[in-house]
Amino acid sequence: MHRVGRNDPCPCGSGKKYKKCCLTKTSIQPTEFLYKKLRQLEDKLVEKLMHHAKSAFGDFAMQEAWFEFLLFPEDEPDVDFESIHTQAFFPWFLFNWNRDTEGRYRVPRVAESYLNRNRKKLSEMEINFLELSYNHEFSFHEVTECHPGEGFMAKDIFLERETFVTEHTSSKSIQKGDILFAKVIRYDNLGLLGGSAPFSITPGFKPSILDLRARMRRDDEGLPLDTEDLRMWDIEIRELYLAIHHQMFTPPTLTNTDGHLLVFHEIHYELSCSPGVAYDQLKALALGVHDEEWLDDAEYDANNQLTKIFFKWMKADTKKKLMGDYTTLGDLTIDGKTLKISVNSKERAEIIRKEVEDRLGENAKYQATKIQSQESMLSGARTPDGPPSAILESSELDSELQAHMEKMLEKHWDQWIHDQLPALNGKSPIESVKDPDGREKVIALLNDIERHEQKRTPQLKQQKFIDRARQQLGLE
Repeated sequence: MHRVGRNDPCPCGSGKKYKKCCLTKTSIQPTEFLYKKLRQLEDKLVEKLMHHAKSAFGDFAMQEAWFEFLLFPEDEPDVDFESIHTQAFFPWFLFNWNRDTEGRYRVPRVAESYLNRNRKKLSEMEINFLELSYNHEFSFHEVTECHPGEGFMAKDIFLERETFVTEHTSSKSIQKGDILFAKVIRYDNLGLLGGSAPFSITPGFKPSILDLRARMRRDDEGLPLDTEDLRMWDIEIRELYLAIHHQMFTPPTLTNTDGHLLVFHEIHYELSCSPGVAYDQLKALALGVHDEEWLDDAEYDANNQLTKIFFKWMKADTKKKLMGDYTTLGDLTIDGKTLKISVNSKERAEIIRKEVEDRLGENAKYQATKIQSQESMLSGARTPDGPPSAILESSELDSELQAHMEKMLEKHWDQWIHDQLPALNGKSPIESVKDPDGREKVIALLNDIERHEQKRTPQLKQQKFIDRARQQLGLE
């Protein structure tokens, strides 16, 4: 890009000389002025490119590109303007989409085609911006520094180069370690986003990105990757982006041992018989357990009559070959004139209701069923890295229990550095840090655990164990 002279036409396209237009403005705040000017120019160009895409590529070009961007789903969807993917899709469509021509000839991208037709009508700034935009590809960028309200330093994970990105709005919400699926372009000394998905990817997904980088390097005989590699691997990069989005935003489908969808049911009955009679009729549901085991913990009145008892609904586990293996299907509590049953699927709820009503007949009057869906259960779920029991959320942990949990965590972290982890392709952290890619992965995993740790209550923080793991692995 050549230097603009004082008497040259201003590159902003105003028709004035540079010295009487943007020169005086840029001498005050050159980077800020250029940023605002480019954003205004981008808005104007995008509108023109949308019209050009329709006239030059046909009425269904956008639909065709949307189908390709989503990697050809079975049912070809209409363009969803409310989709979370549109913020990345439209820059990709206008600047990077290359219609498949089955290898016969190369079709220019939308922006490239527009520039070819209108070059003589465009300002130097418009030409430069268009060329930069269609010659840069989407990639994964890790935030290495953040300056809220100003911008952030972003490292392209594939190309391994850093750019300070001027971005006023999103820099207020992102943090160091976040990963963006984005296109970063550099105009003179200014870096800016040329398109980005509207959500940050957490550090725990970085190992998957590094695995793809390793595949790309092997295909390129170990040479450093460049923009052409990003173009060649566009499908695989988008495939990974869509997979990460799915994993981040789609709740997991949880099932019980019978393969039923997990939906918690709490069934209530009113009893017209005594607790002892009800238990005698239902205790056969606790297959494989002698009723003395339940009766030992039961409650009785002054006349030694049963008043309250808890027992389990159990069945033989046919998947195991050893005799005496049983699976718990639900919990039953008889308390005076009430019977409460807890099961974790609709199917089990239907079966146990039939069992109860067959065994107790008119002695059991159905009252109600409380249902907790999987969605509501997951909405309050803890992070995968959280402690295994809700007891750790209690503010009333006594010193003895806290000391016990401290020892458990210490044991876990002592073992963690030697464990073979799926994210490390079956290697342990202590093995992985010996090569550069593995080292990056371990750092990302620890950063991800640390981030989840910051969201926890003050009870039994793991930070000291994370710090010690970094020290043991030589990552300080």
